[in-house]
Amino acid sequence: MHVFEPGLVEVAACDEETAPAAVAKMGERWATSGPSEVWRVPGEPGVRVRTYATVRPVPAPCMMTTPQAPTLSFCGVTV
Repeated sequence: MHVFEPGLVEVAACDEETAPAAVAKMGERWATSGPSEVWRVPGEPGVRVRTYATVRPVPAPCMMTTPQAPTLSFCGVTV
């Protein structure tokens, strides 16, 4: 992986299936734009893809639901 500018990441891999899979794995942890088209650099082994990514974590599914009213607990009694 190489970060060209804040948020722009280039991933190098051995084949066309691995490069997008690596970006998909990044998407499990961070918000990404998804992989670009796969391309080869003449004279270099493997393939490359780029993605835009943010280091802010992807919200867990439970965080995407409607917020519940807050509850307070004092000495085992929920208010």
